Amino acid sequence: MTIDYFALFIKLALGFAAFVLQIGLAGRGNLAPSNAIDQLQNFVLGGIIGGILYNPAITTLQFFIVLLLWSIIVFGARFLANHNSIARQVLVGQPHTIVHNGKIDTDFATRAGISAQELAFQLRQHGASDLRHVKRAVLETNGTLTVTLQDDEAAYFR
Repeated sequence: MTIDYFALFIKLALGFAAFVLQIGLAGRGNLAPSNAIDQLQNFVLGGIIGGILYNPAITTLQFFIVLLLWSIIVFGARFLANHNSIARQVLVGQPHTIVHNGKIDTDFATRAGISAQELAFQLRQHGASDLRHVKRAVLETNGTLTVTLQDDEAAYFR
């Protein structure tokens, strides 16, 4: 079995170009996911590129068409999320306050699958060793926690 390195190079270059174009056209500066659409885009695009690179039966034209279709799906989802509140809720979600004035929203924490140990760890990373010092902790759409401490008058986000 011989490997057509030129076709492999073309497919790899097309995959790289697809990543760069999707990141650039989405207005993002890097691959770090800021929401569920970004994360899904990265996983699926990586899977498409990896799967097709190792399958010589798939032509460069077929690969290009798959990349084009995936890009249309991603940008269609982004368009919907930016222009329709219901689609945004489904595709991206919304930030949720998990701690307010030292009180944990246990119902939300349970639904989100966040354990007490995980929440305590995240709060400690933001300098909150005592729950009573937390004015507000918001679980963002990308899974990170934004914490505002009680004595943090100047800044809304920490």
